[in-house]
Amino acid sequence: MVANSKLSGDIWSSDIDPVGVSEIAELLGVEVTTVSSWRQRHVLPRPDKIVNAGKTPLWKTKNIVNWANATGRNNKGLVLDNSNLKDDNEVDELQNFQVQDLEWEG
Repeated sequence: MVANSKLSGDIWSSDIDPVGVSEIAELLGVEVTTVSSWRQRHVLPRPDKIVNAGKTPLWKTKNIVNWANATGRNNKGLVLDNSNLKDDNEVDELQNFQVQDLEWEG
């Protein structure tokens, strides 16, 4: 799952893609009620963000995968596909561009 913003064209990488209770259930191959139970029993990590006037908890996918790996709940062997990720530290070739670097003809 990778979220794409239709407005800005931004792509959220698979590791920070926001997921809710239903998506967590799908990722881990369990029922939604199981995820809700984990949350009520404070087994699930705290949400990374709560939206919708405090009604909708969201987690970063990487936090859920890490938690599932640490607790033995990653029965599907979920691995994040980071092949499409851009390294945030990667230098953009235009970032250090200067006008003096242009070659002018004639």
